[in-house]
Amino acid sequence: MNGHTKTNGLHSSRRGLLKALLVGAALPLGAGLLAACGQPAATPTAPAASPPTAAPQPTTPPAAAPTVAAAKPTAQPTVAAIQPAATTQAAPAKSGGKITALMATDKPWLPDTAKKFQQATGIVADLTLVDYNDIETKFVASAAANSAGYDVVETVSVAWAQAGYLADLTDLIKDKADLVNPNLYTYQGKIYGMPWFIDALFFFYNKEYLSKAGIDAPPKTWDDFVTTAQAVQSKAGVKYPITFQWKQIEGEFDLFETFLFGFGGKVFNADQTAPAFNDDHGVAALQFEADLYQKYKLVDPNSFASRPLEVTKNLAAGNTAFGILWGGLSGLLTDPKSSKEVGKIDVSLIPVKGNNPSTTTDGSETVSMVAKSANKDAAWSWIDFLTGKETATNVLLNYQTLPPWKSLYNDSTLTAKVPWMKGYGEQLKNDFRFPAKTWQEEFSNALQVATISVLSGQKPAKAALDDAAAKVTEIMKKG
Repeated sequence: MNGHTKTNGLHSSRRGLLKALLVGAALPLGAGLLAACGQPAATPTAPAASPPTAAPQPTTPPAAAPTVAAAKPTAQPTVAAIQPAATTQAAPAKSGGKITALMATDKPWLPDTAKKFQQATGIVADLTLVDYNDIETKFVASAAANSAGYDVVETVSVAWAQAGYLADLTDLIKDKADLVNPNLYTYQGKIYGMPWFIDALFFFYNKEYLSKAGIDAPPKTWDDFVTTAQAVQSKAGVKYPITFQWKQIEGEFDLFETFLFGFGGKVFNADQTAPAFNDDHGVAALQFEADLYQKYKLVDPNSFASRPLEVTKNLAAGNTAFGILWGGLSGLLTDPKSSKEVGKIDVSLIPVKGNNPSTTTDGSETVSMVAKSANKDAAWSWIDFLTGKETATNVLLNYQTLPPWKSLYNDSTLTAKVPWMKGYGEQLKNDFRFPAKTWQEEFSNALQVATISVLSGQKPAKAALDDAAAKVTEIMKKG
């Protein structure tokens, strides 16, 4: 992604990448196909203090086009919608009426989806599309007013459920067992955000460079990674085999989490009352990440100015051999207009230390019903249609946005079109989502400062993480 914007505690790390990918024109189908993630039977767990180990959780003639307020979204798809068998959703009964929805402009498929929804149900979805960072201001002003405002809102803040602004969706979601993760936005055990699309960090590598280095399989451990990267550096002529997103943004903290988990570390203690990232596992993880740059000279120094989008571009240009980036960016690697390495990039599990499980960081999003809505039946119909399997399939194939339904990742029509499904699915078996806390942004900022100081050689790993832990302890107490 090209930047991590305001999260307000809800971990939606792909915001900037969607904007980057969709401004101008939608990618062609070939670019979108490889951006889907796969999900076999096992699913990611709900938010936890430590990396999870996977545990499934039980989710007519055309009418006038809907009205759209505020800014228009970016470009429309350049390919026709594809309807694979076994992924369609039942058409809602036509009921008429109108709902209002406040959503972000980085979802260019929304107007077309609203039009199809009206054709199927007779309900007009009146969309107010604004920049993601403006959603909270507009919504809170509306939710705090005495009169009814919006019926549906793209979920941004974890405080909204606590404030009573959102409706409980728990009993409305009928196929929870098929959701990749039904608990993306829960409060006191109830679901207040319907999973909309899924994303996480994945390990990408250049198969051709490994072959030139005489290596026939991607590294499984970080020790193997060092050996493999050194071989690529010396035999395949890649000066810096890896580029990381080390610019001081949320993406850098997300990346550190994958090293932390791979070394057996945790973000919090068992009951999430105190930080745990500064124990021996955390120190070893951060020191190793720094060693890749300082000791082994394998990391491109430009990493300190790189966001995930720059990492992707480096892979696409053949300038680097490895990268850990969001799945939603991978369409850039398969589009001949943006990549010189089409067909050469593959996906594997993020390497680990020893036998620890390979665990990724989650960056998924949800959509919610407003508690004051006077049109709750129609509002749920819109959410159900928006997040349903048919819509999710079309968005997957046209916009490389990953669906929330497990069954889509096992659908033979889709798996034939999306070669990286299996790799994505294996990684998603262990998927850490930062717990819904209003202080998440402050927490992340503290860790960014600490980790960058170590990666750049300004501070020892133990001292930096201890300092960060002290700051985080205060942040958690205030929160």
